[in-house]
Amino acid sequence: RETEGRCYEPETLRLRGELVVLLGEDSRYEEAEADFQSAIQLARATGCRVLELRAAASSYRLHQRFCATARGSRAVLTEVLDWFKEGTESPLVSQARSLVE
Repeated sequence: RETEGRCYEPETLRLRGELVVLLGEDSRYEEAEADFQSAIQLARATGCRVLELRAAASSYRLHQRFCATARGSRAVLTEVLDWFKEGTESPLVSQARSLVE
């Protein structure tokens, strides 16, 4: 934090949220969602689209699991996916596209 070289921070937050989900602690849903949202915001602020996409996909999967509707998180994921051009598919982008289809 002192050097502000915190490029790892969005991914750390996303992984912490994923860990809560993997542990199956449903009572900590809000904590996982807060981690995903913070990861999205930090990645967006630094312009790191790949980390933003990863966090948005994690948030969407969380909403699919726990919410009757995942429209808000789907919209965020779709918005982030729009940054990635058609035809420039990577496994991460392909996986995210299949989530919203």
